[in-house]
Amino acid sequence: YNITVNCTARDFAGNYMDQDGNGTGGQWPSDVLVWSFTTTDRSPYVISTVPADGQVDVDPNKPLKIMFSERMNASSVEAAFFFTNGTGILNGSHGLVYWNGERTEFTFSPAEPLGRNMTHTAGLNGTLARDYGGKTLEGGNYSWSFRTWLEPPAPPGGRGNRRAHG
Repeated sequence: YNITVNCTARDFAGNYMDQDGNGTGGQWPSDVLVWSFTTTDRSPYVISTVPADGQVDVDPNKPLKIMFSERMNASSVEAAFFFTNGTGILNGSHGLVYWNGERTEFTFSPAEPLGRNMTHTAGLNGTLARDYGGKTLEGGNYSWSFRTWLEPPAPPGGRGNRRAHG
């Protein structure tokens, strides 16, 4: 959209617009106000997740995150969120939910650590998750899977640095 407000525009007191701020309003073209913007009607989509889809050796104590392309309706995303290890489907009520200030990053911390050495699937019901304008997720339902570790990885440098004393 291109918006133009002519220099003949007046305020309630009858003063002409002084867009260039020189103290004299109504001068053409310096007092004409012009701006442009673009709108989009694209549906929101998931930019990335933590852990990533297909990631292995994931710490079962870490939170899950979903980053969105735009500001989301928090309550709709919370209602749409689920996760499972194949033995039952759990939702956001099984832990704590956090949002960043822009409502573009959803974080879920499970109340209990995820099962070790298991494949977990997390996702969103695409008919429930909506942006602030009410648009549902692009592509419908969204899900991703990852595998937790059996044991934490060894610390850098390993344990073979000890010297024998004698």
